[in-house]
Amino acid sequence: MDAPALAQRLAHRLGEPSGWRPLMRGMFGQGRARHAHEVYSAARSRGVYVNHELRFVANETLGYAIMAFAVTGQLAASDQETLAAQADCFALGAVRHAGSAYNTLLPLTRTHPIHAIADPYPGVHVYVATTSPKGADRPLVVHADRDGTDHIFPVPGERLR
Repeated sequence: MDAPALAQRLAHRLGEPSGWRPLMRGMFGQGRARHAHEVYSAARSRGVYVNHELRFVANETLGYAIMAFAVTGQLAASDQETLAAQADCFALGAVRHAGSAYNTLLPLTRTHPIHAIADPYPGVHVYVATTSPKGADRPLVVHADRDGTDHIFPVPGERLR
């Protein structure tokens, strides 16, 4: 199934608390799923979008993916190329500092210069996800705008299979 169709199908499932359970695994998965559903349900705008990997770097134990998504539709290929070129300018230390391990729907921070590369593109968000050193594998991202704060959860690919 192509990514936009998969995103639409997942967005439909997330309207129910049970739709979050397959995405939130581990010891505290049930609590993270409940939290994510509460945030998602209370959001004034929400959806599931296609993630675009701008850059991936890794050290021995962790990977760091600079990702972008557009809440206004597809991210134009030319915009993606421009963002990827800008993402390549950041050193590994800067990318590591900006990274977050998203284990539920969490506020999207905008405190690092990496996040600011999306500023010229309305509706586009850039973030850094801490992942496995083998690769990003975050094809979709759940987004919810709750009380003016953007929340995201980059969905691991293996949880969509």
